[in-house]
Amino acid sequence: MGIIELLGSCVDMLIPDECPICGVRMTAHSSPVCPACRGSLLSESALAPVSSGHIPAIWSCLPYSGVLRECIKQFKYHGRKRMTRVFFDLAGEYLAEKPVPVDIIDSLIPVPICSARLRERRFNQSELIAGILCRLVSKPVCVHNLTKSENTPPQNGLSRNRRIDNLKGSFFTRDPAAMRDKTILLVDDVMTTGATLETCAEELLRAGAKKVLGFTLARTL
Repeated sequence: MGIIELLGSCVDMLIPDECPICGVRMTAHSSPVCPACRGSLLSESALAPVSSGHIPAIWSCLPYSGVLRECIKQFKYHGRKRMTRVFFDLAGEYLAEKPVPVDIIDSLIPVPICSARLRERRFNQSELIAGILCRLVSKPVCVHNLTKSENTPPQNGLSRNRRIDNLKGSFFTRDPAAMRDKTILLVDDVMTTGATLETCAEELLRAGAKKVLGFTLARTL
Protein backbone atom coordinates (compact mmCIF):
# COMPACT_ATOMS: atom_id res chain seq x y z
CA MET A 1 0.00 0.00 0.00
CA GLY A 2 1.39 3.41 -0.99
CA ILE A 3 1.58 6.43 1.32
CA ILE A 4 -1.47 8.06 -0.33
CA GLU A 5 -3.61 4.95 0.11
CA LEU A 6 -2.38 4.55 3.69
CA LEU A 7 -3.26 8.17 4.54
CA GLY A 8 -6.66 7.71 2.92
CA SER A 9 -7.34 4.65 5.05
CA CYS A 10 -6.35 6.54 8.22
CA VAL A 11 -8.67 9.42 7.30
CA ASP A 12 -11.52 6.96 6.70
CA MET A 13 -10.96 5.53 10.17
CA LEU A 14 -10.81 8.90 11.91
CA ILE A 15 -13.52 10.88 10.11
CA PRO A 16 -17.10 9.57 10.28
CA ASP A 17 -18.70 8.82 6.92
CA GLU A 18 -22.29 9.46 5.92
CA CYS A 19 -24.65 6.71 4.87
CA PRO A 20 -25.19 7.30 1.12
CA ILE A 21 -28.81 6.19 1.49
CA CYS A 22 -30.16 8.19 4.44
CA GLY A 23 -27.28 10.59 5.24
CA VAL A 24 -26.84 9.54 8.87
CA ARG A 25 -23.29 9.83 10.24
CA MET A 26 -21.42 6.52 10.53
CA THR A 27 -18.33 5.83 12.58
CA ALA A 28 -17.93 2.17 11.57
CA HIS A 29 -17.03 1.31 7.98
CA SER A 30 -17.60 -2.44 7.99
CA SER A 31 -20.71 -1.83 5.89
CA PRO A 32 -21.16 0.80 3.16
CA VAL A 33 -24.58 1.72 4.58
CA CYS A 34 -25.79 2.40 8.10
CA PRO A 35 -27.20 -0.41 10.29
CA ALA A 36 -30.75 0.92 9.91
CA CYS A 37 -30.64 0.87 6.10
CA ARG A 38 -28.91 -2.50 6.04
CA GLY A 39 -31.46 -3.94 8.46
CA SER A 40 -34.35 -2.53 6.44
CA LEU A 41 -32.97 -4.12 3.28
CA LEU A 42 -32.36 -7.55 4.76
CA SER A 43 -35.76 -7.68 6.47
CA GLU A 44 -37.80 -7.33 3.26
CA SER A 45 -39.71 -10.32 1.91
CA ALA A 46 -38.00 -12.16 -0.93
CA LEU A 47 -39.61 -12.28 -4.37
CA ALA A 48 -40.67 -15.52 -6.02
CA PRO A 49 -39.06 -16.35 -9.37
CA VAL A 50 -40.84 -15.45 -12.61
CA SER A 51 -40.56 -16.66 -16.21
CA SER A 52 -40.01 -14.64 -19.37
CA GLY A 53 -40.15 -15.97 -22.90
CA HIS A 54 -37.04 -18.08 -23.43
CA ILE A 55 -36.16 -18.05 -19.70
CA PRO A 56 -38.18 -20.49 -17.56
CA ALA A 57 -37.08 -18.96 -14.25
CA ILE A 58 -35.64 -15.59 -13.21
CA TRP A 59 -34.81 -15.06 -9.55
CA SER A 60 -34.79 -11.48 -8.21
CA CYS A 61 -34.08 -10.71 -4.56
CA LEU A 62 -36.34 -7.69 -3.97
CA PRO A 63 -38.44 -5.07 -5.76
CA TYR A 64 -36.49 -2.22 -7.33
CA SER A 65 -37.51 0.34 -4.73
CA GLY A 66 -36.54 1.85 -1.39
CA VAL A 67 -33.12 1.10 0.04
CA LEU A 68 -32.15 -1.44 -2.63
CA ARG A 69 -32.91 0.99 -5.45
CA GLU A 70 -30.70 3.64 -3.83
CA CYS A 71 -27.92 1.12 -3.19
CA ILE A 72 -27.96 0.04 -6.84
CA LYS A 73 -27.95 3.66 -8.05
CA GLN A 74 -24.98 4.49 -5.80
CA PHE A 75 -23.20 1.37 -7.03
CA LYS A 76 -23.97 1.76 -10.71
CA TYR A 77 -23.87 5.50 -11.30
CA HIS A 78 -21.56 6.77 -8.54
CA GLY A 79 -18.95 4.01 -8.57
CA ARG A 80 -19.52 2.86 -4.97
CA LYS A 81 -18.19 -0.67 -5.44
CA ARG A 82 -18.30 -1.23 -1.68
CA MET A 83 -22.04 -1.79 -2.15
CA THR A 84 -21.12 -5.32 -3.20
CA ARG A 85 -20.78 -6.09 0.52
CA VAL A 86 -24.48 -5.36 0.98
CA PHE A 87 -25.38 -7.24 -2.20
CA PHE A 88 -23.42 -10.29 -1.01
CA ASP A 89 -25.44 -10.43 2.23
CA LEU A 90 -28.70 -9.85 0.35
CA ALA A 91 -28.04 -12.52 -2.27
CA GLY A 92 -26.88 -14.99 0.38
CA GLU A 93 -30.08 -14.59 2.38
CA TYR A 94 -32.20 -14.79 -0.76
CA LEU A 95 -30.58 -18.00 -2.02
CA ALA A 96 -31.10 -19.59 1.38
CA GLU A 97 -34.85 -18.89 1.09
CA LYS A 98 -35.39 -19.26 -2.68
CA PRO A 99 -32.68 -21.69 -3.76
CA VAL A 100 -31.51 -21.68 -7.36
CA PRO A 101 -30.96 -25.22 -8.78
CA VAL A 102 -27.18 -24.86 -8.61
CA ASP A 103 -26.52 -28.49 -9.51
CA ILE A 104 -27.77 -28.03 -13.09
CA ILE A 105 -25.90 -24.74 -13.75
CA ASP A 106 -22.67 -24.93 -15.74
CA SER A 107 -21.64 -21.27 -15.64
CA LEU A 108 -22.67 -17.74 -14.73
CA ILE A 109 -22.74 -15.15 -17.50
CA PRO A 110 -23.10 -11.44 -16.67
CA VAL A 111 -25.12 -9.32 -19.07
CA PRO A 112 -22.44 -7.40 -21.01
CA ILE A 113 -22.30 -3.67 -21.62
CA CYS A 114 -20.86 -1.94 -24.68
CA SER A 115 -17.25 -0.76 -24.71
CA ALA A 116 -18.24 2.93 -24.57
CA ARG A 117 -20.30 2.38 -21.42
CA LEU A 118 -17.52 0.30 -19.91
CA ARG A 119 -15.00 3.11 -20.48
CA GLU A 120 -17.41 5.61 -18.93
CA ARG A 121 -18.30 3.51 -15.90
CA ARG A 122 -14.97 1.64 -15.61
CA PHE A 123 -16.71 -1.55 -14.57
CA ASN A 124 -19.61 -3.77 -15.57
CA GLN A 125 -21.99 -3.90 -12.63
CA SER A 126 -23.39 -7.27 -13.76
CA GLU A 127 -19.91 -8.78 -13.78
CA LEU A 128 -19.34 -7.75 -10.15
CA ILE A 129 -22.72 -9.21 -9.17
CA ALA A 130 -21.81 -12.44 -10.99
CA GLY A 131 -18.63 -12.48 -8.91
CA ILE A 132 -20.77 -12.37 -5.76
CA LEU A 133 -22.83 -15.33 -6.98
CA CYS A 134 -19.64 -17.20 -7.87
CA ARG A 135 -18.61 -17.03 -4.20
CA LEU A 136 -22.07 -18.11 -3.05
CA VAL A 137 -22.81 -21.00 -5.42
CA SER A 138 -19.28 -22.05 -6.47
CA LYS A 139 -19.92 -21.87 -10.20
CA PRO A 140 -17.51 -20.30 -12.72
CA VAL A 141 -18.12 -16.91 -14.31
CA CYS A 142 -17.78 -16.70 -18.09
CA VAL A 143 -17.11 -13.03 -18.86
CA HIS A 144 -15.92 -12.63 -22.43
CA ASN A 145 -18.04 -15.01 -24.51
CA LEU A 146 -21.30 -13.06 -24.56
CA THR A 147 -20.58 -9.51 -25.73
CA LYS A 148 -22.48 -6.37 -26.67
CA SER A 149 -21.51 -5.09 -30.05
CA GLU A 150 -23.02 -1.63 -30.12
CA ASN A 151 -24.47 1.15 -28.01
CA THR A 152 -28.24 0.85 -28.27
CA PRO A 153 -30.72 3.75 -27.93
CA PRO A 154 -32.04 4.57 -24.44
CA GLN A 155 -34.66 2.11 -23.22
CA ASN A 156 -36.47 4.35 -20.73
CA GLY A 157 -40.18 4.69 -21.42
CA LEU A 158 -40.28 2.03 -24.13
CA SER A 159 -42.56 -1.01 -24.16
CA ARG A 160 -41.08 -4.49 -23.81
CA ASN A 161 -41.43 -5.21 -27.54
CA ARG A 162 -39.81 -1.91 -28.50
CA ARG A 163 -36.94 -2.63 -26.11
CA ILE A 164 -36.41 -6.04 -27.70
CA ASP A 165 -36.42 -4.41 -31.16
CA ASN A 166 -33.78 -1.93 -29.91
CA LEU A 167 -31.56 -4.75 -28.69
CA LYS A 168 -31.82 -7.10 -31.67
CA GLY A 169 -28.42 -7.89 -33.10
CA SER A 170 -26.51 -6.16 -30.31
CA PHE A 171 -25.50 -9.31 -28.38
CA PHE A 172 -23.41 -12.14 -29.81
CA THR A 173 -21.32 -15.07 -28.64
CA ARG A 174 -17.63 -15.20 -29.54
CA ASP A 175 -17.35 -18.97 -29.06
CA PRO A 176 -20.68 -20.74 -29.63
CA ALA A 177 -19.07 -24.16 -29.11
CA ALA A 178 -18.38 -23.24 -25.47
CA MET A 179 -22.12 -22.74 -24.94
CA ARG A 180 -23.25 -26.02 -26.50
CA ASP A 181 -25.49 -28.09 -24.19
CA LYS A 182 -24.74 -25.81 -21.23
CA THR A 183 -27.20 -24.51 -18.65
CA ILE A 184 -26.44 -20.84 -18.11
CA LEU A 185 -27.41 -18.47 -15.31
CA LEU A 186 -27.62 -14.95 -16.76
CA VAL A 187 -26.83 -12.26 -14.18
CA ASP A 188 -27.90 -8.60 -14.18
CA ASP A 189 -28.54 -5.86 -11.65
CA VAL A 190 -32.19 -5.00 -12.36
CA MET A 191 -34.97 -6.64 -14.35
CA THR A 192 -37.51 -4.15 -15.71
CA THR A 193 -39.43 -5.55 -18.68
CA GLY A 194 -37.05 -8.49 -19.07
CA ALA A 195 -36.12 -7.41 -22.62
CA THR A 196 -32.35 -7.43 -22.01
CA LEU A 197 -32.35 -10.84 -20.36
CA GLU A 198 -34.64 -12.19 -23.05
CA THR A 199 -32.44 -10.93 -25.89
CA CYS A 200 -29.31 -12.36 -24.26
CA ALA A 201 -31.04 -15.68 -23.64
CA GLU A 202 -32.17 -15.91 -27.25
CA GLU A 203 -28.59 -15.41 -28.43
CA LEU A 204 -27.21 -18.02 -26.01
CA LEU A 205 -29.83 -20.56 -27.05
CA ARG A 206 -29.10 -19.83 -30.71
CA ALA A 207 -25.44 -20.53 -29.94
CA GLY A 208 -26.38 -23.95 -28.59
CA ALA A 209 -27.05 -23.51 -24.86
CA LYS A 210 -29.42 -26.12 -23.45
CA LYS A 211 -31.19 -23.81 -20.98
CA VAL A 212 -30.90 -20.21 -19.79
CA LEU A 213 -32.00 -19.08 -16.33
CA GLY A 214 -31.75 -15.60 -14.83
CA PHE A 215 -30.77 -13.82 -11.62
CA THR A 216 -31.01 -10.12 -10.73
CA LEU A 217 -30.68 -8.19 -7.50
CA ALA A 218 -33.95 -6.34 -8.11
CA ARG A 219 -37.07 -6.43 -10.25
CA THR A 220 -39.42 -3.63 -11.19
CA LEU A 221 -42.96 -4.53 -10.13
